[in-house]
Amino acid sequence: MKASESFEINYSELKDKFEIWLSKYSEGYSNDVSRYLNRYLMGKILTTQEDVLNLVNSADKGKRHLCYSLRVLFNFLEEFELLDEHTLSKLRKVVKIPNSGSDNYVPSNEEILNAYSRIKKEETKMVFKLLAFSGIRIVEASTLVSNFKESELMLNGNIAKYPLSMLRKTKNAYYVYIPKKFALELERIDLTKKAIINRFCAFHMPGKYLRKWNYNFLILNGVPESVADFIQGRVPITVGSMHYLAKVKQADEWYSRIAEELLKIF
Repeated sequence: MKASESFEINYSELKDKFEIWLSKYSEGYSNDVSRYLNRYLMGKILTTQEDVLNLVNSADKGKRHLCYSLRVLFNFLEEFELLDEHTLSKLRKVVKIPNSGSDNYVPSNEEILNAYSRIKKEETKMVFKLLAFSGIRIVEASTLVSNFKESELMLNGNIAKYPLSMLRKTKNAYYVYIPKKFALELERIDLTKKAIINRFCAFHMPGKYLRKWNYNFLILNGVPESVADFIQGRVPITVGSMHYLAKVKQADEWYSRIAEELLKIF
């Protein structure tokens, strides 16, 4: 994975000044924030977005409270100009407040590769990489591989797009973005959504986690959130034509920057 821009958050050194700043809030609120940061950050130095993401994912319980506490720390760093706005914006994208009861698990590169190594059938490996490279949903992957036509591939430099134009309520998928090298390996396979789900259950990596992994990969490699949403088909149905064309151009540009990094993972 491409290295993130480096910075430094040394909570042990910041703790005293942070707690003085935090005391302007209620005692109960301040104690809750301090408790989570003391538990997870004392003695650690964060220098990359990956460090922050790994920290969040290390919390088996109380992940929502940890994320909230980290966001409070980011506010402190911003107020005292200890980190620049660009870096803080990237960190806030990584540290989102989970909804209560939501599934916030994001597999690591190692977990992705471990699951991939357990696949026996080549056609299943192809679908696995399709989901990992594109971030599309299983229903969209099923539609693509079941109706795939090589003549419809749109090649541009090191990337490829496949027109899908699946519009379902608030879920759209205009193009499927994949590296050109992988696109040239694609073949038509008659696989239903249910068949793909059943195969993926066998090696314990549901498709939704490949989608989450892809999204985090995009964000950690600098892709703007709105562009990552477009690449994954998370856009409004009512998007205007000019906005749509601008997003396609932006998605083309950003995906071309990370396509080789995606290939390196496998």
